[in-house]
Amino acid sequence: MNSKLASRYAKSLLQLAEEQKKLEAVNGDISLFNSIVESNRDFELLLKSPIVNADKKSAVIDKVFTKKVDDLTLAFFKIAIKKKRENILPEIGLAFKELYKESNGILSATLTTADKAEEGFEKKIKEALLSATGKKEVELNKEVDKDIIGGFVLEYEGNLYDTSIASKLREIEQQF
Repeated sequence: MNSKLASRYAKSLLQLAEEQKKLEAVNGDISLFNSIVESNRDFELLLKSPIVNADKKSAVIDKVFTKKVDDLTLAFFKIAIKKKRENILPEIGLAFKELYKESNGILSATLTTADKAEEGFEKKIKEALLSATGKKEVELNKEVDKDIIGGFVLEYEGNLYDTSIASKLREIEQQF
């Protein structure tokens, strides 16, 4: 239930930001909000707490975000609190980012390699993804996992492309 509701709020914020020609500003604000939620568990718990009253939550939002975010974003946070939806603000933030990426043709992908991938290799991966998906841009999250031994694992839009040595060894093991 919360994810549908969060998605509706995120969609409303996205549409409003587009109408007011503040989409990039609001996107930056939501990125800031998401990073604060991710790095500060107390902030997230405060938003979700049924014990802390709305005035206190609103005061904290004011203190943290006034003069750091666009007026539209701040007003949105306050409306969410007034409507008793502050507990889903973290989910709204994540849903907004997904909607933003979707509306701007940005593909999120994760590249896992055994060692740090070379820049040229990353560029080839991005080009291949752009060509295969028709997206405008690729946001490539890079991870290092020594357990894959070599090769790489690429995940995007529910697809998994695994050329790792570890997976090849598992395949050989299953054949015997």
